[in-house]
Amino acid sequence: RFGLAAAVTAAVAGVGAPSAVAAHGGAIYTQTNDPVGNVVQAFARSADGGLSAARTYPTGGVGLAALGGRQGAVELSDDGDNVFAVNAGSNTVTSFAVGDRGLRVVQTVPSGGVAPASVDEQDGRLYVLNSGAVPNVTAFAVILGRLIRIGSRDLPGADGAAQVSVSPDGDH
Repeated sequence: RFGLAAAVTAAVAGVGAPSAVAAHGGAIYTQTNDPVGNVVQAFARSADGGLSAARTYPTGGVGLAALGGRQGAVELSDDGDNVFAVNAGSNTVTSFAVGDRGLRVVQTVPSGGVAPASVDEQDGRLYVLNSGAVPNVTAFAVILGRLIRIGSRDLPGADGAAQVSVSPDGDH
C-alpha cells in the first residue's frame, strides 16, 4: 500500500494537491478538503500507470482549510467495497459504496469528535482520528457500508495528532 500511495501521491501532486489517496482496480481516490464543499476525486489509471481525472463525488460535508492536506483522509476498505472520507469542517465521515459506475454515498455520520483528520479500516471496523478539541479515536462497525458507532477513546496530550493506523494483524 505504501509504495503505491507514495507513487500516486507524487503523480497527482500537480493535480490540485489532494489531501489523501486510496486506490482500487483502475481508480485512484483523493479528496479536496474544500471548506465550501468537500468532494472525493476519482482518477482513472491507464495500463501504463498514467492518471486522468474521471469524476468527483460530493461527500455531503465540508473540509477545514486550517488542517491543510494530510495522509489518511480517504480510505479504501480491505475488501474494496467502500471508500471512506473525513469531512473535517463538518465533523463527519462519509461512506461510499464502490460500484461499476463509480461511488455512491451510503451514509454521512458524526465523526465522534472535532476535526476528523484520518481514517483506517481493518476487518470491518473503521477508526477515525478526531484531531480537534480533545483528540480521540472513534470506532465504527461497517455493515454493508453503513457506519455504526462502537465507541471512542480520548487521547489527552495528543494535540496535533495527524493519522490513525491499524496494524496489519488488527491487534494494535
